[in-house]
Amino acid sequence: MATYDHYEPSDIRCPACDQPFSDWRGEDGPGRFFLYRQGARQPVDQLVDEDARTPEREWPQFGLPSRFLIAATGEGHMASATGACDEGGTWIETFLHYQSWGGCPVNSA
Repeated sequence: MATYDHYEPSDIRCPACDQPFSDWRGEDGPGRFFLYRQGARQPVDQLVDEDARTPEREWPQFGLPSRFLIAATGEGHMASATGACDEGGTWIETFLHYQSWGGCPVNSA
C-alpha cells in the first residue's frame, strides 16, 4: 500500500484557465497521511481514522524536507510542483513545474 501525505499550497492555479489545482499529494514527507499547509512548520491535521492517528504532541517531529515534490489533480487537471521550506522548516514557497499541467480544456484545445 502506497503511503503519502496531503498538501495545501497557497493558491496555485492552472496558467491556461485559472482553475485551482486540488488534491495535492506527495511522497517526500513521512507518509502518514498528514496534511501540510503552506506557511506551517509541521502538519496541521492527519487524514486518517481516529484510532490510527499519531498523537498530536508528536507532530512537531514530522517536518518537511527543505525541498519536496507534490502532485495535484482536480476538475480533470493534473500538475506537479516543488515546495520549499526556510531554514527553520516552515513551508514558504511552492513552484509549479513549467508545463507540468495537463487535462485543462483550454490547454488541450
